[in-house]
Amino acid sequence: MTTWAWMQQGAKPSVKNNGSNNESNEDKDIMDDNRPLISDLLTEHRERIDEFQTQLSKDDLYDKDKHDDLWMLRFLLSHKKDLDKALSAAKETLQFRKKYNLDDKDIRSVPPQDIKEPDGVTSRGFQCFLNNGVPRDAVRLVAPANEKSHAVVVYFSIKDIDTHKLAEVKQEDWVAGMVYANEWQFQWNDYTSRTTGRLTKSIHIIDVSDINLSMRDSTTQEKYAKAGKELQNCYPQGVESYFVCNAPFWIQGPWKLLKPLLPVRVVSKLDFLNPKENEPDRDQILRFLPSSQLPTQFGGVSAH
Repeated sequence: MTTWAWMQQGAKPSVKNNGSNNESNEDKDIMDDNRPLISDLLTEHRERIDEFQTQLSKDDLYDKDKHDDLWMLRFLLSHKKDLDKALSAAKETLQFRKKYNLDDKDIRSVPPQDIKEPDGVTSRGFQCFLNNGVPRDAVRLVAPANEKSHAVVVYFSIKDIDTHKLAEVKQEDWVAGMVYANEWQFQWNDYTSRTTGRLTKSIHIIDVSDINLSMRDSTTQEKYAKAGKELQNCYPQGVESYFVCNAPFWIQGPWKLLKPLLPVRVVSKLDFLNPKENEPDRDQILRFLPSSQLPTQFGGVSAH
C-alpha cells in the first residue's frame, strides 16, 4: 500500500466542479476509456522496472512505499525506456519534491484558481499569478467530473491573461506557482491511476480566440520557459493532449503545413481544433470528458 498523502484512507476530497455532474446518453455514447491498463504496462516493462528499482533504491531519498512500480513506470515511458535518463530524472525529482515538501500534503480539495488563503511556498506562488494578470477564470484546473470522466482538464483563455502584468511576477514565484499547478494535476492523476487501474494524464484545452501579437511579452515568455525547464523532468507522463482551440487562420494555416513534417511525439500531443463549429474536432475532446462538462465556447453545454 502506497503512503502518498492523497492515497490514505478518507483522502478522497469532495470537489465542486464547474458544470453539471449529470451524464447524458450522448456522454455515454461518445466516451470510451482508452487509457492503457497499468497491469499490462507493468508486465511489458517488468525487467526495466526491476533494474530501475535496484538502482534508485541506493538513493537516500528513495522510499519503497512511495516510489513504487507505477511511479517508476512514468519515468521509463517518458524517456523511451532509456534507463540512465529515466534514473537521472527520478533522482532529480526526489530532490525537487524534498525542496518543495510535496510528499506531505493532499492538495486536491481546492483547485489552484480557487485558493483564498495560500499556506505554503507553492500556493503563494500561484497566488502571485492570480494577483498579476491571471483572472481566476483565465486558467481553470478542473478535477475529474464523475466515474465516466477520468482526466484532469486545464482550461486556458489566453485573451483574458495580461501577459505584460504577468511579467512582474518574480522568477522564484513563477517556479513555485507552476509547481503548485503541476502538483495538483499529478496528485489527481496518480490517485485516479491507482483507483481505476489505468494510466491517467491531464488534458489541456487552450482557447486562443481573439489573440493578437500585441499580447506577446518577451519577459513573460522568458520567465515561463525558465521555470518550465526547472520542472521538465519532475512530472513525467503528465499530459495526454494539448488542444489549441478557436485559433485564427494566421495560426491554423502554418500548423496545417508543418504538421506532416513534425515528429510523431509532438503531433500526437498537440492539435489545433475548432470544436464549436466542427463536430469531429469536438469529438476529439469528448473522448476525455462528457459534453455536460465542456464549456459552450468549445461546443459543450456547460455555461462555465
